[in-house]
Amino acid sequence: MYEPIRTKSVHSTMAGTPADFPHRTREEELDIQLAGHLAALLAVTDELRALTPSTDLDAAATRLAVLV
Repeated sequence: MYEPIRTKSVHSTMAGTPADFPHRTREEELDIQLAGHLAALLAVTDELRALTPSTDLDAAATRLAVLV
C-alpha cells in the first residue's frame, strides 16, 4: 500500500537556499588534500626506514614531516 511522504525532503529544501555553513576555498581544499598525500607518503617512508635504515630516508622523513 502506498503512503504519501509527510515531511519535506532535506535535499529539495537545500537546493534552492544558500547554505548557512562556511565553505572552504578551492585552495584550502587542495591544501588539505596535499597534506593527506604527504602524510601517507611519510607513513610509507617510516615503514621503509624500519625495514632498511638509511640516512637518505631519515632526511626525507624529516622534510616530509615539516611539510605536513
